[in-house]
Amino acid sequence: TEIYTLSLHDALPICTDLYASIVPFSCSSGVAEANGHLVQTQAIIAGTRLFNVLGVKPIAGRTFNTTRDDPADADAVVVGYQLWQDDLGGTRDLATLHVTYDGRTYSVVGVMPPSMYRPVSADLWLPMPKVQEHSADGPALIHAVVRLKPGDTKARVKGQLDALAAQMASRYDGKRLDFDY
Repeated sequence: TEIYTLSLHDALPICTDLYASIVPFSCSSGVAEANGHLVQTQAIIAGTRLFNVLGVKPIAGRTFNTTRDDPADADAVVVGYQLWQDDLGGTRDLATLHVTYDGRTYSVVGVMPPSMYRPVSADLWLPMPKVQEHSADGPALIHAVVRLKPGDTKARVKGQLDALAAQMASRYDGKRLDFDY
């Protein structure tokens, strides 16, 4: 099954017949504090099913619970392999690890393998609250990881998404919804 990353805004609930699974995400960059080190980081704030849709498993710990807005994940972060090795000492005792990002301290619950670069390369993965995932109050640009239905083709889905973008332009004062494949 092929997986694509699309740039979406306001379209997630509209095109549900085009995919088998979809998970929204947004990107952020900033300075994180990890084990006393200040580190420039790339963060992905994503729907909790991201790792399931990508089919990626952590090399240590776990990913987010797929139950919406699980209190256990309110302050959870999954970290990238390089940050874990370089700035968190590579310890497998994740319960002792914390990362502060954007003024908030998170508990490390999992570590992604070094090969994890989808949807984009990141140091931190944070759960996107359900309210943000389904709201226009979230980031101005929401992306999504999409898993096509078995047997579907990128060309067919692209054609349908292009038609959807044109329809939405008329609904949103000519603003075009762009899909990047």
